[in-house]
Amino acid sequence: MAGRSKHDGGNAPDRGTLPPAGWLRRVARPRLARMPVQSALLDYLIDQLAPLGQVRGRAMFGGHGLYLNGAIVGIIVDETLYLKVDDGNRAAFEEEAMAPFTYVNKGRPIAMSYWEAPASVLEEPEMLLEWVVRAAAASHRAQRNKSSPGKAKRAKAPIRRKTRRRPSP
Repeated sequence: MAGRSKHDGGNAPDRGTLPPAGWLRRVARPRLARMPVQSALLDYLIDQLAPLGQVRGRAMFGGHGLYLNGAIVGIIVDETLYLKVDDGNRAAFEEEAMAPFTYVNKGRPIAMSYWEAPASVLEEPEMLLEWVVRAAAASHRAQRNKSSPGKAKRAKAPIRRKTRRRPSP
């Protein structure tokens, strides 16, 4: 019984005839094209937003997330900037006739809370700083709402212990 073990009852096939472990994973998974890690727009924004604090980008979902002092304030998709929007700053985007970033999931369009930044905002450094500060405020409000007590999970019911009934005398 070459290649068989006493632990498998002698029913396992001979390991000498099987391919090495993990071969299917290496063969069956095609390598995905790497997404570009460079973005000229991201580099520009990091330079322009430096006066506001720590600015960084992070590759995500085929684009980049734009972070200011640890809070996500925007996303960059196809070299287009979308800033975080809520009721506090939505009117400014609507005045500029901007639209939210949308993607399709199961055949339905899904709108996110990130709206396209107007080109005029990207061209004027002071205006860019102002719009990003508003996006940061929207991001902070969204974080606060996620952790507010009103949205806390329902409390679990107390555990009821079984009590023994004493026989009556």
